[in-house]
Amino acid sequence: MKINFKLLSLLALAIFMSACSSLVEDLNEDPNNPADADPELMITGLQLGNVMVHEGELTRLAGMWSGYFAGSDRQYIGYGEYTVTAGDFDNIWGTVYSETVAQARIIQQKADDLNNPELKGIAQIIEAHAIGTATALWGDIPFSEAADVATFPEPNYDAQAQVYATLQTLLDDAITNVGSSTNTQSEATTLGGGSWSEVAYTLKARYYMHVGDYAAAAAAAANGISADANNWMADHTVSGNTDGRFNLVYSFCYWNRYGYMTADNAYLTQMLEPGAASYRGDDKTNETERFSYYYSVLTGLGSHDPNWWVGGMFFRDEPFPLLTYAENQLIIAEAAMRQSDENTALDALNAHRAALEARFGTGNDSTYMAYELTDFDAGGIANTSGASRADALMAEIHEEKYVSMYGQIEGFTDVRRTDNAVNVPIVIGTVFPQRFVYPQSEVNSNSNTPSPLPDIFTPTPINQ
Repeated sequence: MKINFKLLSLLALAIFMSACSSLVEDLNEDPNNPADADPELMITGLQLGNVMVHEGELTRLAGMWSGYFAGSDRQYIGYGEYTVTAGDFDNIWGTVYSETVAQARIIQQKADDLNNPELKGIAQIIEAHAIGTATALWGDIPFSEAADVATFPEPNYDAQAQVYATLQTLLDDAITNVGSSTNTQSEATTLGGGSWSEVAYTLKARYYMHVGDYAAAAAAAANGISADANNWMADHTVSGNTDGRFNLVYSFCYWNRYGYMTADNAYLTQMLEPGAASYRGDDKTNETERFSYYYSVLTGLGSHDPNWWVGGMFFRDEPFPLLTYAENQLIIAEAAMRQSDENTALDALNAHRAALEARFGTGNDSTYMAYELTDFDAGGIANTSGASRADALMAEIHEEKYVSMYGQIEGFTDVRRTDNAVNVPIVIGTVFPQRFVYPQSEVNSNSNTPSPLPDIFTPTPINQ
């Protein structure tokens, strides 16, 4: 008997498709209401949204205004000269609220339903990270009524000081929920050997610094990120030259928008490049290796780029810092100085310098040697201006923080918070930028958007 294999194959396929149809029947009949998602899977998307907030367009704009980068082509020339429009912030505002805050709150609710406090705590920390950055950049923002369009289609704006107070409560709850967890729940970010509670405490310290509560900042930082190996980093591990997981500065500066943003005459290059007139090195500080990690010099041209070459800070597979031991130690140092405790400040500064030595040292313990208080006396190696010891030590802490926050939004926040203590040059005019402007999409759709609209030179409430 001859068997018609073609006919049998078609019959089998029909049976298979019928069986598959029964499995998914009624699963998603309404395309506007997709099937529910597991919160342990959603956490990856949440972290990616937060990475976009802290490593994408906001970082580039804040970096140009902070003297880290320079706008060199097309619209980036105008951006570097403080020329922005409300429409320039539409997309990133959506990333903050739709892709980060809203998702974080959905995950928190789902985590409650599953009795998973660890997952809830991680989502709370990520929400606090995104909202804290948003209020630092825009001032008053939607928060208590945010991310609930059904109930609050036009959310009210919370006062900036209230946002910071609420964030402290949110982070306290997160610390209880995460316990000693080190699990990132995804591949989007890594914690090294640290814990989520350390991250939360350093965030608390950051936000206390923003509002000038230095004693509380010091207390929080004492429990913060405890070693360089414990930094919270965006993971960009990538196999081969394939876009998708690239370091976002690499992706922008090389892969997608080559030449738009460089570091030509950027203020920080002049501070770090040995031989430059404003070089910050001294007998105990050699910035050669850190400069080479941060920037590349175009041979024969004398101009600079953010270093997206192999071995540079922004190479395609380099992790990007979200929150670090460096920031935590320098918070301790500044908070101590604000309370007239020079010894604690120096200890924290030297702990940070020891980490720099381990990272960039030449092997002879001469790159970032420990300072002594006498180095900051008038005429000392770290005080050539004749300032008082306290003023010289504080100036060093501010400058080191500025250098260490290279490429991060927090550098721009610090410049504004300290009334530009590091003297970043003003590119155009006589006033340093103080904030980002509210996006056009928000102005058009939310009648509660502050009016009159503040421009970029109006300080946020906590900085007034």
